[in-house]
Amino acid sequence: MFLTEEGRILEAHMRNTLREMDLAKSKIQEIHGLMAGTVRFATIEGVMRTWLSPAIARFQRQHGQVTFSGTVTGSPAVYDQLSSDVVDIGIAMEVDLPADIEVIERFPTHLIAVARPDHPLAGRDLITLDALVGYSLAMLNGSFLTRQLINVASARIGKTFSVVFEIDNIEMLKLHVQANGGMTILPSYAISQVELSRGDLVAIPVQDAACLACSTVLCKRRDRRMSHAARAFIETLRTVPMTTHP
Repeated sequence: MFLTEEGRILEAHMRNTLREMDLAKSKIQEIHGLMAGTVRFATIEGVMRTWLSPAIARFQRQHGQVTFSGTVTGSPAVYDQLSSDVVDIGIAMEVDLPADIEVIERFPTHLIAVARPDHPLAGRDLITLDALVGYSLAMLNGSFLTRQLINVASARIGKTFSVVFEIDNIEMLKLHVQANGGMTILPSYAISQVELSRGDLVAIPVQDAACLACSTVLCKRRDRRMSHAARAFIETLRTVPMTTHP
């Protein structure tokens, strides 16, 4: 089922009306010294467990009346939700940034190879893409920018990787590697220090001239009117380090 043109117009007006009501409630609560309301967000999966969830928990310990409503999706969909004014903030890989999107904070993003400690390459301090040729890889599918970067890098070095398993979920990918061996490549923040300290997996920095540089961005729609709670949460995100590994 799809909305008609009339339905889309009505949906946009209703969304704006609800948004204005939220902002009005937020301003009334500010008068009484309260911080409340709902912070709406869209994010890529990789940062949810290691960065965004801890930041939300910290914020709600101080501001228990603030609620959060979010979606976990791909970077293009994050930008779409921002452009449509559905969410206050978005976290995405920086790719084809739309003109109406404003970057609040940019985080350089590094790639890591993730494997069990018994993998033949697990003892290395660094790893190049050449070293992965001939080994079985489990990878995110082509909808992820990480996979797209690896595909471009593979073409640059003229080598083909043996991808024996692919999926669209980072947590399931890590579980697969842990259970079945092999190796995967992820953004550095997609694995936590807790996971590494358990010894189930190791993370090895990928350093290769063929790998394209990438960034992860905290962003919003330009000129969006932000509630006090949303503005305060943005400041909290700036003080919570995004988990990275060298």
